[in-house]
Amino acid sequence: MLKIIGDNLPLSEVQGLKEGRVDKVIAKITDPEIVKSLEKIEEDSKSGKMQSAMLATEITTMIQKQQEDNAKAIAELTTMISMSMMGGMK
Repeated sequence: MLKIIGDNLPLSEVQGLKEGRVDKVIAKITDPEIVKSLEKIEEDSKSGKMQSAMLATEITTMIQKQQEDNAKAIAELTTMISMSMMGGMK
C-alpha cells in the first residue's frame, strides 16, 4: 500500500525508491494531478501492469517535479516580500 505522509522525502528514501527497496513514499503531495497519477500507478502495480522499478521512477519523478514547483513558488514569494519591504522603507 502506498502511503503519502509527512513533509519531506529524505534522500535515503529517494535512493531506496529508485532501487525498488522502498514501498512507501513519505512526502506531502498536494497537487491533485500527482495524487491521481499515484493512485493510478498503485492500481497498475497491484494488477501487475507495471514493474516496481518503473513505479519507483515514476513516483520519484513526480515528487521531484512538485518540489521544483514549490521551490519556484517560494522564490517568487520571497522576491515579492523583499521588494514590498524595500518599497515600504522609502
